[in-house]
Amino acid sequence: MEEKLHELIPAVRQSLGNLPYEILSDSQIWAEIKRAWVFVDYINGSTNLKLVEQATIALAIYYTYINYTAIAEERMGNSPTASQPKYITYRDMALSYLRMITMFPLDDRLMLDLEMLRRDRGYGIGLTRCIT
Repeated sequence: MEEKLHELIPAVRQSLGNLPYEILSDSQIWAEIKRAWVFVDYINGSTNLKLVEQATIALAIYYTYINYTAIAEERMGNSPTASQPKYITYRDMALSYLRMITMFPLDDRLMLDLEMLRRDRGYGIGLTRCIT
C-alpha cells in the first residue's frame, strides 16, 4: 500500500472540491497523505486493503482541509465560508473509517484515547498441557 500512496492525491483533491491550486498544491496534499499514512499504518488492524486505503484518504482529506483553512485564513484574514461544518464532516468521516480498521479506542479528535487505554484491562489467554 505504501508504494501506492502517491496515487491518492487525485482522490483527496477531488473529495475537497475545487480548492484553488495556488492555495493548495499537490505537494501539500502529498505531505498530508504521508502524515495520514503514518497514523493509519500504526493503528491498522485490518487485512482489508481497500478499507485501509479509504481510511488513509479520509484522514488525508481531514488533514488537508485543516491545512487549507489555515493558509486561506492567513491570506484572507478570516476562515473560508462554511469551514466549520466541512471540518466537522471531514473529521467524522475520517473517524468512522479509522474505527473500522482498528481495535484502538479513538477520541473525537482522531487521537488515541489514552484515558480509555489506561482504564482498559488486558486479558491474557494461554494454552497449557492437560493430562487427564
